[in-house]
Amino acid sequence: MIKKIKKDNVPETTKIARTHEKNGVESIVIMLASIFLVGMVIAVVVGVGYTFNKKIKNDKVVDNRPSMAIAIEAIDSDATSDDESQNKTTEEDVVVPEETKISPADINVNVLNNGAPAGSAGKIKDLLVKNGYAKAVAGNSSSVSIVGTSLYYSADKFKTTAEASARLLEANGSIKVVVSGASSAEQKSGDIVIILGK
Repeated sequence: MIKKIKKDNVPETTKIARTHEKNGVESIVIMLASIFLVGMVIAVVVGVGYTFNKKIKNDKVVDNRPSMAIAIEAIDSDATSDDESQNKTTEEDVVVPEETKISPADINVNVLNNGAPAGSAGKIKDLLVKNGYAKAVAGNSSSVSIVGTSLYYSADKFKTTAEASARLLEANGSIKVVVSGASSAEQKSGDIVIILGK
């Protein structure tokens, strides 16, 4: 016959061991659940931050860069205008310190179309030639399509002239030009490289 053991008859050391065993498993489960929840919260915060940051960057690109078609239209209307009294910026209007001035006629300028309307690079080249950039040439870009117009200078000695060129384009075409140092082979393919995006 099986004898029932009363709770009071169980040795004290056995009671402590069972309690400790139960608390150890519960502790591990609670710790794993806490780590999982903290990881999920971090993932949500990072995801929301990434999405928000990406939206802000996209908004800035769209807001800060007017349409290339509008700019080319403005350049076309300037080229066909017979009114010489218009206040258009020319290379002579741009003040460049003498110690850093390089004649526009001595600068190799590549104008590359990268998503702008067909013929845009040629029209920009014609504007540059008209303003003294005798070595300007037009072509097509082989890089990934971009938004807006970027102007790159291959060496620091061309930075001032590059900025003057950007002002010339902005004044004659109602476009925003971003000027920066060249980093890729295509951006270094001339002393100044202008890439016309969408």
